Amino acid sequence: MADPTPTPPPVPRWQATLERVVAAVAVRVLGRYATPAVIAIVTTVLGSMATAAVTYVTVPRDTVVETKTEVVEKTVEVPAPAPLIDRTPLDYEGHRFDGGHADHHAHPLPLVGDPLPARWPGNRITYSVDYASARGLNPPLPDTAIQAAFKQATGWWAEQLELDFVEQPAGTAVMIPITFARIDGPQGVLAQAYLADGTTRPKPLTMDSSERWTAGAPASGLVSIPTVACHELGHSLGLDHDAQNAPAVMRPTYTASLPREQARDIDRAVGLGYTRRAKVPPAATDVLTIPVQLKTEDVIQGLRGLGYSVTK
Repeated sequence: MADPTPTPPPVPRWQATLERVVAAVAVRVLGRYATPAVIAIVTTVLGSMATAAVTYVTVPRDTVVETKTEVVEKTVEVPAPAPLIDRTPLDYEGHRFDGGHADHHAHPLPLVGDPLPARWPGNRITYSVDYASARGLNPPLPDTAIQAAFKQATGWWAEQLELDFVEQPAGTAVMIPITFARIDGPQGVLAQAYLADGTTRPKPLTMDSSERWTAGAPASGLVSIPTVACHELGHSLGLDHDAQNAPAVMRPTYTASLPREQARDIDRAVGLGYTRRAKVPPAATDVLTIPVQLKTEDVIQGLRGLGYSVTK
């Protein structure tokens, strides 16, 4: 009966040579420090490792090597930008950057953009606010808040120019009647105004009732009445739009960074013939210096000696 144990394949010549070299190196290096049994074990292990390494890197010429490339997909999340107050440009009168005003309603009076710069004949400017027209605002605003917003806007101009803005009841004859009415819906035309033309004809000012207004400073999702009113009143005074990126409230586009008139706006108003308001110097303040160590009676006597009336 034949031996069932398979005959191992003959050891290749290169493998036998490699194992002999490894054994010789092991004996030379470990001969002084290890026993023959340890040397034998190390020789066997190193020989197997060397054989495996040579076998791994040696490929016969007629062998086809297949390679596989693994594609690893990696998704990178890009954070969304922080919300801005002015996410999209809002135009005061629907002006686009070409200066057109197709969004305006037809009107016999000169509209913003027409070349008719002129100032009012006088410095006393009357205006009215139709508070009833603001009843449907969303969010709702009380009359007192709207009134304060327009007083703030008129006050800004009056701080720098010799102007006296006087509010009159709605329905009376005024120079600038202000109303809230739908113009084109939210996020479009914010308001409409008419340029001063050197006459006393009324120049209506309309705020779009479809916008989400606030009586305070520009805020996220809300349009500031004082800022828009300041811009529109600039038109009512005779100022047309400034350059697109000018540091001025009279630029065509509403921006939270320019909530009121700037030096450039005042210079242009003076150029129309308005008078710059003189800066009033602060009143002199008398300072009375009293030594800390004085007694109360001495202080009283000192004040009386200066002409003051002192009672205990």
